[in-house]
Amino acid sequence: MVQSSLYSALAEAYENPEHTQVSHAFYARLLPILCVLESGSRIVELGCGSGILTELLAKDGFRVAGFDSSPAMLALARRRCRRLSARVTFAQGEFGDDIRAHEAALVVACGDVINHLPARVVVRRAFRLAARCLRPGGRLAFDVLNRWCFENYWRDRTYYFEGAGGELVMRCSWDGTRRIGTARTTGYVRLPKGLRRRHIVDHNERLYEPDEIRRDLRASGFATSRFDAWSPWPDQHLEPSLDRQFWVATRS
Repeated sequence: MVQSSLYSALAEAYENPEHTQVSHAFYARLLPILCVLESGSRIVELGCGSGILTELLAKDGFRVAGFDSSPAMLALARRRCRRLSARVTFAQGEFGDDIRAHEAALVVACGDVINHLPARVVVRRAFRLAARCLRPGGRLAFDVLNRWCFENYWRDRTYYFEGAGGELVMRCSWDGTRRIGTARTTGYVRLPKGLRRRHIVDHNERLYEPDEIRRDLRASGFATSRFDAWSPWPDQHLEPSLDRQFWVATRS
């Protein structure tokens, strides 16, 4: 459901400390929800990427079904979670037909997955699929980037990330009229003998306002929803605003 070409091309360079920190912080934010779930409960993860959150959830004893559109990212996830294969499954693409209706206690989408969706009609479809997976009273938890983040961290900004597999350079822009942030991402994947393989990929993320998200959740079968201002970065409180919202919605 996210742009698979980006992550297929850049998967080897994607795992840098800045990206992995988001998954660990999201997991910490989930703990109040996880602590009330029965051991062995089913969790569905949308946009599981390289499986960082998947592994953390499976280590807690949950059965996790991870879905992602990128075969390269799924290969990393399977390698990371190979010792937990009794509790973890992965599949490429959307998750609507692969999980029995009303089976999951929790659906999660970490790392601004919702912002990657190109239009509200696609967001509503994702929410409906999540509702179909969840048993009554089950919950959907996800994070989204807020307007402050796009206006301050995307407008004419360039970022450099380094990881074990290579480096990423992201040149970001923000179109406030269309509410779309664009990142031209150049990945330099490390090869033997000091060589690099370069990939250049553009990807977009869209701002969805809280009222829009709330209406789409309600229309998709969620009885209640709430959000808190949130950030995965420990020093974000030094900025004028937190950069994300953490949402929890409960299925009817």
